[in-house]
Amino acid sequence: IKENHIKGFTLPTQMGMAMLSQYGGDLPCEFLMMGGEKMLPVSADRLKVINGYGPTEFTVCSSFHIVDPEKDKDVPIGRPVPNSYSLIIDRHGNLLPRHAVGELCLAGPQLAVGYHNMPEITKKRFAPLRDGVLPDNMPVYHTGDLACYNENSDLIYKGRIDFQVKLNGFRIGMKRGEFRVWIKGKNAISPWKSFKNNLKMIDISNMGDEYLAKVCERIRREKMQCLVAYSSALTALAGYIQREHVDLSKWQVEMIFSMGEALPQSTYDLIRELFGFAPVRSYGNNENGFIAVTLPADDRYVADLYNYYIEILKLDSDEPAAEGEVGRIVVTDYYNRAFPMIRYDTGDTGIYTTEIDEHGRKHGYFTEIYGRRGSLMYNTKGEPLSIHVFMNVLLKMEGIVHQSKCIQWEKKRYELLINADRDRLVEKDLVDLYRKYLGEDAVIDVTYVDEIPVQQSGKRMVCENRCPDYAD
Repeated sequence: IKENHIKGFTLPTQMGMAMLSQYGGDLPCEFLMMGGEKMLPVSADRLKVINGYGPTEFTVCSSFHIVDPEKDKDVPIGRPVPNSYSLIIDRHGNLLPRHAVGELCLAGPQLAVGYHNMPEITKKRFAPLRDGVLPDNMPVYHTGDLACYNENSDLIYKGRIDFQVKLNGFRIGMKRGEFRVWIKGKNAISPWKSFKNNLKMIDISNMGDEYLAKVCERIRREKMQCLVAYSSALTALAGYIQREHVDLSKWQVEMIFSMGEALPQSTYDLIRELFGFAPVRSYGNNENGFIAVTLPADDRYVADLYNYYIEILKLDSDEPAAEGEVGRIVVTDYYNRAFPMIRYDTGDTGIYTTEIDEHGRKHGYFTEIYGRRGSLMYNTKGEPLSIHVFMNVLLKMEGIVHQSKCIQWEKKRYELLINADRDRLVEKDLVDLYRKYLGEDAVIDVTYVDEIPVQQSGKRMVCENRCPDYAD
């Protein structure tokens, strides 16, 4: 270096960090650029250290960052070089907001046209984004690397997509926080089992603001990557995050999995807005496991027909319900080890349809899941109501009504159990919200309570049908 009067040079990251570790600022040059792997914090004194990033397909360098040894604890790969784009997208091709981790995609005049004599791989890796994202629908290179933008608009490298173990498109092995009522001696697990299963127990016996603040801090501190919760808990958590402007920049949550009762569309949209990705909605039970999940670009619940045989029976008999008719969900688990095989009446109700694709394969879809028969509510015309109705009322009265439960006593008579801020609540406004869904001729009584208890399952029911005319 001295003999040739070299002022700077580029090295692979591992070699560059080794040289800095051995020689530090004594290296006889002015700058050192590294690239190829994630750079760890370095100490370089007077030497300018540059962390570069860029694949061969993008003519090597697409971004760079001049390292500040005092500040850079997670060394960025910098900002895009001039006249280029570095975009972070989710698996559906949607642009992600700052701090959200996704695939890094590159675009610019220095982009290669593809791989020689490899048209299939070229089509996959150089696929354009949807119309309107980039000028002239210019080609984009999908790097396969995970990254995000930090608060300074610098890119942070997060690793490879390829190294993540997935099953049916879902990543396996994430540290998950599971929201439910954890009862010692019943369903709570030991610290060792919690460690072994990579599971953090989050109790939801209390979902008040003070407790939710502690939950948010725990999610950040323990670096939880996946949240698994009932719809009611997710609604409460998302509402608190929005209301209190919780800073999510330090969170590492990559996936939110909703279970139990159907997730309201308003909560689904809010989670997507807050986290930059859509939650996964599922349907299942303790006896069978997960029976159906929602997949990208489809609001229906896709049934797992490989493991289950699903029937919809009439509400008042064991006759099959017509396609599109509300009925009882009955599941036969192919792996239940019982003989003859058990047809399990889940106690839930829903609407189910089947389709045959062009290859002759059968697919099953739940277009509506209403929950337990005891939770299936009807308006004054006798029409079934989705549980979303009652969740939406809670959202519209957020901050005023803390908890509510609607009980149907007769075909046209209902009772509201309300835990609310009485000084701020206008009872007529609340009743009118329910009347909009129940019917203008609904008779609605209001009873004020201090607490609506959480069930052992971890759910706090927002509705219950006790009308004899709709009894099992």
